[in-house]
Amino acid sequence: PITVSDQWGSVSCADAGDSNDDGVLVLLAESAILAGRADEGLRILQQVSQSEPSYEGKITPAEIARVIASLELVGMRIKARAGNDQKKLKQVMDRTRSIGVLRDAGDLKVVLKWDHPDAAFDLSIKFPGSELTEPSRSAPAMGLEWIVEKGLPAGDVLLQVERAPGSVVKESKAVLLVLLREGKDDEKVSKVAVDLTKKDRPKLAWSLSPDGKISEAKVEKGEPFPAL
Repeated sequence: PITVSDQWGSVSCADAGDSNDDGVLVLLAESAILAGRADEGLRILQQVSQSEPSYEGKITPAEIARVIASLELVGMRIKARAGNDQKKLKQVMDRTRSIGVLRDAGDLKVVLKWDHPDAAFDLSIKFPGSELTEPSRSAPAMGLEWIVEKGLPAGDVLLQVERAPGSVVKESKAVLLVLLREGKDDEKVSKVAVDLTKKDRPKLAWSLSPDGKISEAKVEKGEPFPAL
């Protein structure tokens, strides 16, 4: 499978403007961000997010670009708020809007992100009074699964992450990001490290309260996937 590092080794961001493959551009953008060139990566993501041809109901590179940009920009907003830097916060919010991130925003967004190509995960969510369900959006080749909901549930939500079949145990690490009211003044963000690098620990779960508090919870019962 193609990986970010493979693409970065063969294609530079200087070539991005000449590429007609939006999927490659997304890989290049993520590579730039991982290498510490966030501004360069965000410029490429903005280019992709503004081009959204029909993919016959499938997830588009533009949508993936906006999710990746969302992850980077929320970190910038957290830093600006922590430093009480209103000028920087306004700049980040302006960029959030220009890239189109808020087009996909909801009252609740949950994103699972992993970087290692040998890792794979399954994200599930359980709303009050319902069964555990899979996310509506998934791009495992990009190390992404996410959920966006309009309206906040009245009770606690269960979030569960399971090591997927074929995931190499020692590489099974990810980050779970939970955003309430993304991009608004009362935005709340929780970031959780997901570590499933032990064979006897195939899944983890968290309880999310309506006010955004997150705590570890008991996992839903089920047969674990075989460990590699």
